[in-house]
Order: sequence, then structure tokens, then C-alpha cells
Amino acid sequence: MDFTTGDTTSAYDAYGNYQLTNPVSVPGMLPGIAATPVSNTLSLANITSSQSYNELTVNKLIIGGGTEITIDTSDDIQQTLDTINAAGGGTLRLSPGTYVVTKNLIGYSSVKIVGYDFSTTTLNFGGNNYNLTFAAPTAYTTGTISSITSGVNVTGSGTSWLANVHAGESLFLGTQWYVIAAVNSDTSITLAQGYGDSLSFPANYRITTPITGVQISDLTIENSTGTAISFTDCVDIEINRCNFIANNVGFSMTNVSEGVINSVNSISSTSDGIQFTNCGLFNITGCSSSSNGGNGVTLNNVKVFPFLFSASTSNTGDGYNCTSVVDSVFKVEASSNGGQGIEFVSGCNENFINDSLIESNTSDGIKLTASSSNNTMGSSLNVTGNGGYGINIAASSDNNNTISVPYFASNTSGSYNDSGTNTNIVANLAYATATGTDSYSGNTPIAVTNTITHGLGKRPKNITLIVGSLRAPSVPGSTNSVLDGIAWIYEDTNGVAQGGIALTQQNFGASAGTIVGASIAPTSVSASTSTTGGTGNASITLNNVTNTTFDIVYAATTSSGNRPFNSGTLTWYVSG
Repeated sequence: MDFTTGDTTSAYDAYGNYQLTNPVSVPGMLPGIAATPVSNTLSLANITSSQSYNELTVNKLIIGGGTEITIDTSDDIQQTLDTINAAGGGTLRLSPGTYVVTKNLIGYSSVKIVGYDFSTTTLNFGGNNYNLTFAAPTAYTTGTISSITSGVNVTGSGTSWLANVHAGESLFLGTQWYVIAAVNSDTSITLAQGYGDSLSFPANYRITTPITGVQISDLTIENSTGTAISFTDCVDIEINRCNFIANNVGFSMTNVSEGVINSVNSISSTSDGIQFTNCGLFNITGCSSSSNGGNGVTLNNVKVFPFLFSASTSNTGDGYNCTSVVDSVFKVEASSNGGQGIEFVSGCNENFINDSLIESNTSDGIKLTASSSNNTMGSSLNVTGNGGYGINIAASSDNNNTISVPYFASNTSGSYNDSGTNTNIVANLAYATATGTDSYSGNTPIAVTNTITHGLGKRPKNITLIVGSLRAPSVPGSTNSVLDGIAWIYEDTNGVAQGGIALTQQNFGASAGTIVGASIAPTSVSASTSTTGGTGNASITLNNVTNTTFDIVYAATTSSGNRPFNSGTLTWYVSG
């Protein structure tokens, strides 16, 4: 039944359910019995308090001439949206249930679609290529913008604005919409608000009346073989507490600014979970995209786009696949994806990745593929167990990026690769071990070399080397098996000794603990000698090490017997 007049005795409970605050009755009905009207429409004005009852069953509730309508699964969603639009906008409330959608749905400006909650209210597209679309009228795009002066004066080239553009419409440039205050000529318009981007001109543009003021809340949207909900040419869009399940794409936004995404999940899409193209000025919190057949989230030309306390996990492609992403923040989990956790494909500048868990991705944890500069990665960043590098700055066109105090562990290709230009390594607390068991015969000195890429980049660091459990075993049948000399020697990539420490006095021309090859002066030196059947250990710190690859050499001689040592453990770590 429809309640078509205003109701001053009603209110909503905490869950958004419509309540009658005063007992009402229908003449002739017994108290406590639900009313069954003769007609399909019953006016609240005709309900008196002569008799009261405890329950009133309502299938369809219309308030304020169509500005708010509550329906159940038997009603037509599109017809209801049309009614709300004709009333100037309002709220469509969906009672609990599954709404099987058998056609494409068209949304309008100033419309809220609200379910009871996402666990009980579902839009089901039935495995068909249907969706809910919010799209503005066809935009005028002829010509280009050649300049903007004083923030509001826009000059066009090849444009015919007098006949095709009107004050009150909006201009879209880059990632943001700007209201037009006046159309001055075919090549001149004035904006009502200041232009706030840094595009290179000439630039493409769009002019139309964008969809505005849309909110979608408390729903599950599922089983579309297309994009379940798409937004094109829109401003001020909110999606709250929604699940998108088993669609081709959960939802997409193109040419949208000023958006809010809160507590939204996109799960098991055939393609990407979520797509953003030409979007800006968003606030995204608690957004999860997982187990999708493409990327969890694909971003192309977006600006000011913080992903906070969000996740993209177990997707076939990347967790976050980013092209031309600028001034954005990622505080996310990006784990167990088939590609990278986060990939900056190209043109990604001035972004921050921090307070994040990047782990167990098949390829790199974070990859800057090309032409991505001035990004900062660090500050409570945990990068572990990835199949490639923890962080891969892959091209010389990646300029002036910063890696700041991340935690690395168990990344297959190494903590990170730096092929960029002017990479700034604020502090890299790397850790690795190398072990060796070596044999010897005769009296010829041996040198066992371990080449290690420490991932320090080009910023000078200090390296501490620790030798433990070096053993000079007794040789069967010999009483004169003495390890005559052993040392750690740090070499540069050309094999030139840069610093070292003698562990025993023999054959190095110095007493144990004396620095050798000291063109780089080490500090904090301690040592002990090795004796027959005994062990020796020592440590050394080398200051201002700039090489990204270095050699650590076991150098040993013996005067009698064989096998000058049978095992050794090298541990190295870096202090900033």
C-alpha cells in the first residue's frame, strides 16, 4: 500500500526502518489486527485513533510526494528510481531480500539507494550483462584548452562554446570538475571556482552537467557479467558498506571527482575488482579487493587518492596497478597477488607507501616499472616473502625516489633493486648470511670469495662483518696443524682491497686485530686467534661504504698439513 501524504507522527529507528510513533487504526478493524484496505492507496489523513492495533504491514511506502520510497522485492526498481527523480531526488530504501534485476538500471543525480544491510539486501543481476549506470548527458569535447589564466579564465582552441555550452554546466580537466560561471565567446569561458591542477596545455576537456550527489549503501551487488555499477562524468559519489561479488568488474568510476568509498569489498570478479580512470579528490577507507581474475584495483590517471586501511589480496594480477597516479597515499595490505603487490607502471609521482604489509606476491612486492619519480616508500613498511625483489626500482627513468626504513625479509631476488637515478636510501637495515665449507691441500694460500649485493644504493653506509666459529681442525697423524693466517678483506668491485682485519698474525705482516688494506678506516675492531682444533671470531666495521656489490674474502695460509679450516660463517649487516 502507499502512504502518499506527509506524516508528522513517524520516525526512523536506528536501522533506518520506518516507524509510526503513535498507535493508528483503521475504522472497523479490531485492535491488534493489521489493516487490509479496500484500495491500494491509504492516506495517513484517513487513519484515526478511534481504534488501535499493534502492527501495520506495508509493502510500499512513499513519503513527501516521492522523495523517499521504501519497496520490497515485488516492486520495480527502475520505476521507483524514475519516480524519485521526477520528485527532484530522494532516497530509495530496499527492504531485506534479493532483488533479481532483469534489465539495465539507470541512476540519477541526488539519489540515495539504501539497503537494510549488505547481509540481507541483495541486487542480483542473474548472471547477465546488466548493470546499474550513472552517466551524465553526452559531453561536449570539441577542440582543446590552450590556457587558463588567473585560475578562472579558460581559453579554447577549435571550440564552439557559445552554441554548445551553458553557464551552470561543468568543465572536466585532468581529474576534477569545475563549474562554469559564464560563456563569453566560442573560445572563452569563466569558471566559478579556481583551477587547481598542473596540466600541460593544450589539453583535452569535457563539458556537461555531471551526475551529482549519489549515495549507495548497505547492499550486496552480485552476478553481473558486465560492470555491476559504473559511474561516468560524476561528482560527489559515495559507496558505503557494500559487497560486490562475482561480477565481471565490481564497480568502475570514469571522470569522477570528490568521492568517498568506505567499507566496500569487491570479491571474485572475473576481471578487475575495482577500476578508477580520470578521478581525483577521493577518500577511500576500509576498501578490500580480493580473489579477482585481474588486478585487485586498477588506477589510471588519478590524483589525491588515499587508500587507507585497505587491502588487495589474492588477485590474479597486481594488488594495485597504477598508471599516472599522483599525490596519493597507500596504507594497505597487498599480499598473495599473482603479479606485484603494488606496481607503478609509469607516470606515478609524489606518492607515499607506508604503514603497509607487502608480502607473498608472486613477483615484486613493490615495482616502479618506468618514469615514476619522487615517491617515498617506508615508515612501518613490511616487505617480506615476495617472489621477486622486495622493492624493484626497475628503470633509470625512475628519479629521486626514497626508500626509508622498510623491513625486508625472504624476498627471493633480494631486498631491492635500484636501477633508478638519484635514489635516496634513508636507512636500509639489511641482513644476510653466507656460509662455506672449504677443503685445502698443500701449502698454497686459499681465498674463498663471497660476492654479496647489499642493497645500500648509492648512499654511504657502514658495514659490520662478524666471523664466527672458524675452526682449524687437527689433521689425523699430525701434531703440527696450525692455522697460520686468516683475514677478512673487503674488496671493491674491481678486486682492490679497501679494508680488512687480520684474525691471526702469521703471513699478514701484522698482529691479530690489526687493520689491513685500510684505505677506508674501519673502527670497533676486535679479534682472537685460531689455534689447533679451536675457534676464532672477530668483527669489523667499515665506514662510508658506497659500493652496492662487494666481496668478502676468506684468506688463509698454512705451514703444514691440509684443510686450514673446515667451516666458517660470515654474517653481515648494515647500520645507517
